[in-house]
Amino acid sequence: MEWNFKTIIITVLIVEICISACEIDTEISYELRNDFSPRLFVEGYVSNIDGVKVFVKQSLPPIRTDSIIPQPEGVKIKFFQNNNFLFMLNKSDEDGIYVSPENFKAIQGVAYHIEVEARNLPMVKSSAVFLPDLPMVDTVFLTGIVYPSYLEAQFCDNKTQTNYYSLWYYVYASDKKEEEYLNTSSNFYPQLGTIFDDGTINGVCTTIQKQVNIRYLTKDNKITYADSIRIVFYSISEDFYKYLKSISYWDFSHNDMWQKYPATVYSNIDGGYGLFSTFSGKQFHIPISK
Repeated sequence: MEWNFKTIIITVLIVEICISACEIDTEISYELRNDFSPRLFVEGYVSNIDGVKVFVKQSLPPIRTDSIIPQPEGVKIKFFQNNNFLFMLNKSDEDGIYVSPENFKAIQGVAYHIEVEARNLPMVKSSAVFLPDLPMVDTVFLTGIVYPSYLEAQFCDNKTQTNYYSLWYYVYASDKKEEEYLNTSSNFYPQLGTIFDDGTINGVCTTIQKQVNIRYLTKDNKITYADSIRIVFYSISEDFYKYLKSISYWDFSHNDMWQKYPATVYSNIDGGYGLFSTFSGKQFHIPISK
């Protein structure tokens, strides 16, 4: 076959058409792979303090005509220990929240997961999660009554594994209900303050310090001090750490129009969205001398 100028031009045009067709097909296929059909969104955890608690709702479609998303109907949540069915979670008085029986006590060293079903929605299943060891906290104390006050926790890190921690506090007063001064992007989980890993403290004993607010205004606008403070020091699972970190990244990036790609939120729910995690905690109650 002789390659003349006309043959070369026709060949180049055919190649360009094929490439263009492939590009168009790739873009269309990408759009088709995005499935926006309703799915279950799950947030849940196992802890040594609260047992099992799971929140379930339906995912939000990207384009909708109203802002009201119906709660999924016929929700059934199976709880498994080491892949053996243990019990069904009970619906609580709060919308969308399901809890374990009161006599359930979580233990270390076993695998937990959940399976969630709802009418007209695909079933979802969480990854297996393990309850972390209790944090090795020696002492927790409050320094300074007048502003600012500081919370200090002395603890030791287990160097044989990567650990993740969270520290938060609740303030009590006789004329006020429990106040949560530290917040997280997720409203379902306990209010979280300082979240950190053991990257710089691996295998050592150290002290973490956090400024706290124990003052509040009375009804007649006078400054007074709380009666006591409850401190909770938690070891959290790696899944939980990744989830909370990804939420903070998303929070910073999703309104930034210069971001090439939005930050995605970590999930360990197969067939749906959300997280099933674990954490173990120690609580300390400190009265405040005025």
